[in-house]
Amino acid sequence: MNLLTKPNTMELEAMNQDPRSMSLVKLAAFGALACMAIGLSAERAGAAYTLDRWYQMGDDMLFAGTGSAESASNGAEVGSNASIAGVTYDSAATDNDSFQALTAIGADGAPTYVQYGVGGNPAAPVAGASSMNSFGIRLDGVDDYLEGVALNDPSVTAPGSNVSYSTQDRGFQLWAYPFSPGEIPQWLVDDGDEHGVSLATGGAWSAKLRDDNVDSGVMATTNGWDHLMVVHDEAGLGTGAAYVNGIATSTQGLGYDSGSVAKLLVGANSETDDADLQIPPADLTNPGFYAGIIDEIEMFVIDDGSAYGQFDYLTDNGYFTDVFLPSQSGYGFTLNASTGHNSQQWIDGDIDFDGDFDADDVQVFIDGWLSRRPDLPGAGLQVGDYQTLALGDLDLDGDTDVDDWVVLRLLNPPLGSLPSLAQLNAAPEPTACVLLAAGALACCGPRRRNH
Repeated sequence: MNLLTKPNTMELEAMNQDPRSMSLVKLAAFGALACMAIGLSAERAGAAYTLDRWYQMGDDMLFAGTGSAESASNGAEVGSNASIAGVTYDSAATDNDSFQALTAIGADGAPTYVQYGVGGNPAAPVAGASSMNSFGIRLDGVDDYLEGVALNDPSVTAPGSNVSYSTQDRGFQLWAYPFSPGEIPQWLVDDGDEHGVSLATGGAWSAKLRDDNVDSGVMATTNGWDHLMVVHDEAGLGTGAAYVNGIATSTQGLGYDSGSVAKLLVGANSETDDADLQIPPADLTNPGFYAGIIDEIEMFVIDDGSAYGQFDYLTDNGYFTDVFLPSQSGYGFTLNASTGHNSQQWIDGDIDFDGDFDADDVQVFIDGWLSRRPDLPGAGLQVGDYQTLALGDLDLDGDTDVDDWVVLRLLNPPLGSLPSLAQLNAAPEPTACVLLAAGALACCGPRRRNH
């Protein structure tokens, strides 16, 4: 968990920021921010990434009830009853594309299905979506994994695909139930050896962004569910970013090897050998097999919003929408049967998450003024999440500053509730109670780049 802090005057000077004035640069950006704020509600209502793959791990929404159904059952080997033997299906089939199934591989038997709530198995990761999520896939940590065609660079047409995208921005998210860390890192997803997530030997989550592994320092929930997300977003965030249970944990710079020949592996490391071969399992280098359950892998494509949808943490991060938001007083969970996610959306400006935008939210913003989280691990730009949002970080860049004041002002707060910048800058620092409250919630300066 990141402790959010307000910088003192010396720190602000070191960052060449004046806490008592609004720079000309920020004034020049006012118009752009105003346009952004005016369009927030309209954009959020239509915001959605383009889903390229959806691995439901046995639930098979696309073919269920037909002769082509995957027909999962508890304890059965993956694909043992499917119309295409030995695979788990992709339920997205974007633009009538040939779906990109995952082949189940194991030297001593394939990975197996887990039916939730049966025979000591855990419950589904999201209670509200359990009606359409009965199964996950268990990998034994010895020789089990799933193999498919890498998405990697979505502007390069994948073999067997009918779809190519005019963007390199992409991401994925999933639910993971790890049994325990091992003597070597355990790989949950490795897409083209460029984008992935693993469980480090010490038990913390690690994200692969442009083939650089960045440890988060966030410990995995052993024998419990964690939500993981990795995004490469040049058009929106301007960085690569990773999230664990809705909290930003690391960032990385942009750019990656679009010509990687490595495959998509689930449950193992996709790094190729010296001859660029990947003939499993013998030629996998440091396979890093994962022991645990994996479910609901979504692989998606994004851009500036003109074609594929612009990444929006507030609608696209499955933990924020499906777990955190319903836990707050102003929201619940309404299942969208087409996506498997919560159809209730965050209300613009609702910093206290009570279901409306009012003077109370403005007061929370005032209390959090100039709060800032410490730099995240990695070399990318800073990003925010629901923890920083709870202190007024409306533009989700990791701090609460003049940019957020502009956004809040354009949301038309109650008359007289929002102080001027001069009044805000004369206010005392956030109290310890405010900072502790932000921590409990988690159980326009220049974008800061990590060092």
